[in-house]
Amino acid sequence: MINPNKELFIWGPIDGMPIYPSVWYGGLIKFAKRFISWPTFYMWSHNEKLTFISDYQKLRDSGEVNFKKFILVDNELDKNYKEWKVTVEDLLKYMEDNAKEKIINLNDKELSLVFEGFLGIYSNFWIVGLLPEICNWGGEQLLRKELKKNITDSKEFSYAVAKLSAPEDYSFYQEEELDLLEIKKHENEKEKMLAEHQKKFFWLLNSYHHTKILPVEHFRKELSKISLKEAEDKLKSIKEMKTNILKEKSELIEKHNLSNDIEKIAHRLAFSIWWQDHRKKYIFMVNHYIDLFLYEISKRQCLDFDELHYYSIEEISELLKSNTPLPKKEMENRKLYSMRNYYEEGNKDLTFSGKEVETMVAPYIKTEVDENLKEFKGITVCIGNGIVKGKVKIVTSAKEINKVNDGDILVTPMTAPDYVVGMKKAIAVITDEGGMTCHAAIVSRELQIPCIVGTKIATKVLKDNDLVEIDAEKGIVKKI
Repeated sequence: MINPNKELFIWGPIDGMPIYPSVWYGGLIKFAKRFISWPTFYMWSHNEKLTFISDYQKLRDSGEVNFKKFILVDNELDKNYKEWKVTVEDLLKYMEDNAKEKIINLNDKELSLVFEGFLGIYSNFWIVGLLPEICNWGGEQLLRKELKKNITDSKEFSYAVAKLSAPEDYSFYQEEELDLLEIKKHENEKEKMLAEHQKKFFWLLNSYHHTKILPVEHFRKELSKISLKEAEDKLKSIKEMKTNILKEKSELIEKHNLSNDIEKIAHRLAFSIWWQDHRKKYIFMVNHYIDLFLYEISKRQCLDFDELHYYSIEEISELLKSNTPLPKKEMENRKLYSMRNYYEEGNKDLTFSGKEVETMVAPYIKTEVDENLKEFKGITVCIGNGIVKGKVKIVTSAKEINKVNDGDILVTPMTAPDYVVGMKKAIAVITDEGGMTCHAAIVSRELQIPCIVGTKIATKVLKDNDLVEIDAEKGIVKKI
């Protein structure tokens, strides 16, 4: 049981469907047999949104032990990352060898066998793939503890944590942007290169809620928005990013006379944060692949495609073998509420659905907020321009992202890939949840806009069109 009165780590609520993270759960069982177990957590689905909750301190402590044993130790990191990369290669090859063109021509037994093969590889992907995620919370805790011994000024401390933990390599968003911008320099080969670009990045706006295939026209439009000179400038800026980040870190280390141990912690945390973000691009590719099977099952068994997203991936496997769908009543319950709980004690995974879940989650979703509050704090993950002022736009779903106009401040429980279009218009981002490793942190660093996460109350204190001032250097949000 997670004590609701303790500090909670909350991921969500965010647009999502139960099918997509379900292999993640199975990976936890195998992860605990090889690494240090994740603490108990609950994840539930309600109104097509996912929420994850765990004891924050236990998450940090378990993460710190894993970070020290498997990220800071050179041969362990090398071994685990290499193993994970091999699994990624196996996964990509399997999906290529068993693409849509083959799947639609398989008989039912063959379809089941191909899905089982995919499930086996994807499950292995998560055994080591869970490592950077938990290590990031622990690595951040360790870095903060060590930095406090050297830096006493709160403003400088926040600045140092944000800069030292910044990833030192391209995110998958930057990989896509670099690839697209290069096309601008090759007008004669543009159409051929756009077609290749689309094959590589058609999944870019996939999420934990749905998948979509971006057509060539989407990328052509994006490319048409910028001039050749702008493309060249942007290419130069992105390519200089690594050098600039390393230079800033070096200057901080010298300024505060940080030890080699702290320097190593910072670089390894930055790598681990990058690894978790890099992992996400394969998750979104896989979500597309899962949907290929769901479309085929829907067609063959006359089942509703959308309803299949309330199954777990293991239940899809069983459905392919037995041709027996879940009972109608169970589907009704899951549409209301579904829940999977991982229990550290006993390393077990349990599922629930319907009204009982509403009762179970009630203690964890109550938040009391002072309506007269004028100022609150969070964690600075990107300083950007430091102090900015703007109008608030509250976004609780990607469906609302078009509310954000140029110069607005995006306020949301947490961001996701389909929020990026709004983040590019915003002058700052504030979230209820998240830390140094969250999506909002990754993207805001790339955009170089102020970002404060983990406020817990931003979406409850603020309203649309409130005028606020953000002091990212101090992590303070103030109503004006």
